[in-house]
Amino acid sequence: MTRDSTQTTLESLGSEDITSLRDIDWTFEGADTQQFTHGLHNYPARMVPQIVNHLLSFYMNEGVIETGDLVYDPFSGSGTTAVEARLHGLNAEGNDINPFAVMLSKAKAIPLDRATLVESRSALLDGLEAELADVARRSEREGDLDDVALPDVNDGWFPQPHLSQLATIRDRIDALEADFGEDYARFYRIALSHTTRRVSYQRNGEFKRYRIAEADRPDHDPDVFDIFASKVEDNVAMMKAYSERVDHALETTIHESDSRSAASVVGED
Repeated sequence: MTRDSTQTTLESLGSEDITSLRDIDWTFEGADTQQFTHGLHNYPARMVPQIVNHLLSFYMNEGVIETGDLVYDPFSGSGTTAVEARLHGLNAEGNDINPFAVMLSKAKAIPLDRATLVESRSALLDGLEAELADVARRSEREGDLDDVALPDVNDGWFPQPHLSQLATIRDRIDALEADFGEDYARFYRIALSHTTRRVSYQRNGEFKRYRIAEADRPDHDPDVFDIFASKVEDNVAMMKAYSERVDHALETTIHESDSRSAASVVGED
């Protein structure tokens, strides 16, 4: 990405004229916080991307940082800084102690080839609805299925046959990884994570471990395929827009590590 193309990106983000940080309304009330890949997955207490966008834009305009420099985030979280860094033509490195945060940061910040993305999506979704329907029929008739290894989860968090359907999608993604690689499998696991939460007995709007009342659980019958396929389509559209905008030659590295020992991992694979 050249300096001119970086400037074009900044202009499209509406931040090319930032010469002072004093007069910015840092609440960014009403701003679109789901643009590009920022909307791939919910994350508690997520920093809005406009904060990072404006800070990076200001320091680039001031000449403090320039295209190709490295931005480091010691608390990567959902990857907001890593995404914004690449949108500004910058490399990014970070770490987080939460393994899901590491996975999400990579899924959001590492761009995917658009043609391969479409191909992998088709490979993942083709025939999936029929397969999940078959799993549901057999599960209701036979109980736990020998050909579907269920994850080790505590009782009372998932209905059946929905849990078996989720495990079937997991297996499809695992198989897809052999053909398309880790980055694509990771991207689809984010959609599966979203689906898993929607399918579980977790109460809506809660990040703590609160379940819906036992009396309400028999009526909890989410459509696993519809939730997953819809999320895949939404995420693919976001990734296409992001992938078209950023420089694929840049590097994003996220470590699963404690920030208190970051010096031992930054710069290493």
